[in-house]
Amino acid sequence: MKKLGRFLIKSLRKGLLDVMEGSVKAIRKRKLSKGSKDVVVVGNTRGVKHRKITANKNEPKLVEKTENKKTRKKEEGENNRLDDKSILSLGQNGKGSCLLFMKRSQAVAVQGKVSIKLLQGAVDVMGYKMNTGQQICLFSPNYSSLLTIKECNTAEETQMTQTVIKDLVGAQSQQVKKTAIARAQKASSVVLMTKTESVETDFVCQFKEYEDCYDTVKDGDDNGDLNKDEKYIHKVTSPLGFMLVDAKSDRFPVYKEPDKWIDIMNSITKSPRTSSIESGRRCQCILVCGGKGVGKSSFARYVINNLLNSFSEVCYLECDVGQTEFTPPAILSLNHVTAPLLGPPITHLKWPERAHFFGDVSPKDNPNLYINSINHLYQYYEEKYEGKNIPLVVNTQGWVKGMGIALLMDVIHITHPTHIIQINSSTQTTKNLPTITRDFLDTSPGWVYPTCMEGKYQAGKILLDDLVNDLSNSDNRDVNPAITASLLSQDTNQPSHHPKIFHLTACSEDDQTSWPKFKASDHRTMDLLAYFSQILGSCATNNNTDGMSKTSMSLMECKPYRVSWSNVAVHMMHTEVPRSQVLVSLNASVVGLAVSPNAPETHEGRSDLPKFFKDTPIIECVGLGMVRNIDPNNKLFYILTPVPLDQLQRVNTLLKGNLEIPATLLLKERRPGSPYVSSEFSYDIKGAGVRKVRYNLQRKQLNSPATPKT
Repeated sequence: MKKLGRFLIKSLRKGLLDVMEGSVKAIRKRKLSKGSKDVVVVGNTRGVKHRKITANKNEPKLVEKTENKKTRKKEEGENNRLDDKSILSLGQNGKGSCLLFMKRSQAVAVQGKVSIKLLQGAVDVMGYKMNTGQQICLFSPNYSSLLTIKECNTAEETQMTQTVIKDLVGAQSQQVKKTAIARAQKASSVVLMTKTESVETDFVCQFKEYEDCYDTVKDGDDNGDLNKDEKYIHKVTSPLGFMLVDAKSDRFPVYKEPDKWIDIMNSITKSPRTSSIESGRRCQCILVCGGKGVGKSSFARYVINNLLNSFSEVCYLECDVGQTEFTPPAILSLNHVTAPLLGPPITHLKWPERAHFFGDVSPKDNPNLYINSINHLYQYYEEKYEGKNIPLVVNTQGWVKGMGIALLMDVIHITHPTHIIQINSSTQTTKNLPTITRDFLDTSPGWVYPTCMEGKYQAGKILLDDLVNDLSNSDNRDVNPAITASLLSQDTNQPSHHPKIFHLTACSEDDQTSWPKFKASDHRTMDLLAYFSQILGSCATNNNTDGMSKTSMSLMECKPYRVSWSNVAVHMMHTEVPRSQVLVSLNASVVGLAVSPNAPETHEGRSDLPKFFKDTPIIECVGLGMVRNIDPNNKLFYILTPVPLDQLQRVNTLLKGNLEIPATLLLKERRPGSPYVSSEFSYDIKGAGVRKVRYNLQRKQLNSPATPKT
């Protein structure tokens, strides 16, 4: 019996080996595509795994059935190129519009200004994902990286809104209707692109220095570099005020957010969003910091746009007086944002929910006024939005040395951010802040806060009385001891929660810009011009200018408001001007229109002069005005401003800072009645200029802000 069993086992083994040997000889051959590696695939018919064997040169070329992923991605990228089938003009009946048909994961760059409406699918613009049927305006000037429309539809099958397409092309020819529907069925997303106008951009671009900001390539200009498809697309889109460019083109600088940006925002949006006093949690507060020119503003816009995908509203605390996002320069503000930011600041100027007129583009000469104003704005945010699920984005100034670091630490102390994003330059290390870590936050003192974060909870209450006493006896007239006391007492009661810290490397200049960049002063000039261009709307309505565009008008044609001296008080910020010269200084200048609850009632014994503040008040600012003329006989100010009348009636204070009327606005006027402008003036003559006051030079005392305790 045992012998019989052994015989059967040996026979079974021999049979299995014969079967396996025969199956291994079954080799499936397939010709290699050109450029592929030589691979032999050995397979069996049943149960035997494949083996890959590298073939010799003389052996026949064989490949696997599965496609190479890299080759497939490359082919997809080539298929996603912009071509003449991507655009369909709707002609005159379409009222100056065209359809953009986007393939899956396709990216298209835009130069110029255009209104886009998503008809089908899903697209992303600078971090903001559009909803079907939503319409937004996109502004992409040629002095910065071109914004891109990225197709991001993740649905396996796109549900084509055929009814919408039919209604849209209803007035078109039958051929256009068929073409539109056929292309929409093959496309992953469909976007309607329409010509748009903006008073702000049109007014700024009428000045010679900025006239080419939104110009597209004209026929005959650089058109030789365009291929056949690009020439057709340019022919369709150029009359509409924009141009489409393939996002992979190397002829234009194209905006590309790094993958690290996406990772950071995923981390932030997935963090807890509850606002609970008991648990110490609150909604996200994201602070962006870094040196000048590293891309803080661009990243802050991306953060806001990305947050709007999860939140219906976002708050934005502007702490950079030199490069503001929603207002003209020299203003600290708290802004309430409900729409994406798809362009430079001049395209989304909007007066903030709360603002303070700082009056200068740098905080270096009056750091206490700067910090106390920011504290006022943050307290307003906490009082109004307490318990609400509204995140806060904090943009900081780019001063990275000396006092700039101390001011940044004060902003961190005030806002208690949940996330800090530091952006560093990889090429210009002198622009970088010291690396922010938990140890750095725990050991670095601020300007108003003399103690570091580590010891503030233990020593804050002990130093409070001494600090208030020192500040009360100091020569700094702009320090409010009560405000500083509230800063410290509020901070000592806060729970110690260290923020999450992220470090980013700024995009290289080669990747982001190839056009000549404007200086910071040019951007400030454009912001001021765009702000005052809002006056032209009401001016055109009041003057009934038939057929005349708003931007062709001059500010000289607009009627100013007449303000009596008895209704307003005046204060000169950052400078000391003799009372007899105040009116000369105010004339033809930019002033902050503010509302003070305690305006002075006396004229300091001079009935021929307006009322004055002794100290710089920290009060609400409702807008800017341009003092066009002063009538000393009738004691009247003539002021041009876009501030609505209901807000203007609240104004009882004029704040004169270091902002001036843009020179290009004065030099452009060549018509009767224009102001006389001359540059032939020497400031070396005694009494020719104002005396500048520097409040950052303080008396050194123990525990005073000028000598932080370490």
